[in-house]
Amino acid sequence: MGKRIGFIKGIRYRNAFVYNFLMLLKYRNNQNLRYKIVAEYIKPGDSVIDFCSGDGGLEKFLPYGCFYTGVEASPEFTSMLLKKNIKCHMTNLHNGLSISNLESDICVMLISLCQFRSTSVDSLLDSLKTVARRVVILEKVAKKKVSEESFIYRMNHYLCATDYYIMVQEFTTEEFKKIMERHGYKSKEYPGGYVTGCYNKV
Repeated sequence: MGKRIGFIKGIRYRNAFVYNFLMLLKYRNNQNLRYKIVAEYIKPGDSVIDFCSGDGGLEKFLPYGCFYTGVEASPEFTSMLLKKNIKCHMTNLHNGLSISNLESDICVMLISLCQFRSTSVDSLLDSLKTVARRVVILEKVAKKKVSEESFIYRMNHYLCATDYYIMVQEFTTEEFKKIMERHGYKSKEYPGGYVTGCYNKV
């Protein structure tokens, strides 16, 4: 039993089926909405770097002719992307963006920035502006904070527990907008509790 429980710990970021199943439970019929929102900012033929790319779900929603690259901390997801012939860099962004010579037309991050709020959020937002002329950050903001003592919070913490994941509260709308404004990003709200932060280099 102990080995089985140990296997479950952190499985969300080690198994694509579990990852997508949990995302389906969370977002239900709108689980692809995050991809569709970000795809609106991407032009045909763009080179795209997807930070915290997971299993690369965004790639299927890109306009024609885009070249997609993932940046991911999970060894399992990195391996999945490489098997799909998707270029991928493996790195832990809690330590900042340490990959050299990254360059693209646009870089994106989907529902992941809040994970770095206690470690590298400020340096990441500035570093992404050096990678591409356009940056899009998408977050699912919280209507209210979830108690860290609740069963849902603790279970999610357990399923996500890895060396590269830090369990934190989601941003509220105002928190997210203030961070974006501080770093020169413009915010835009979407239905379903989504907010984007966009940077365009002049």
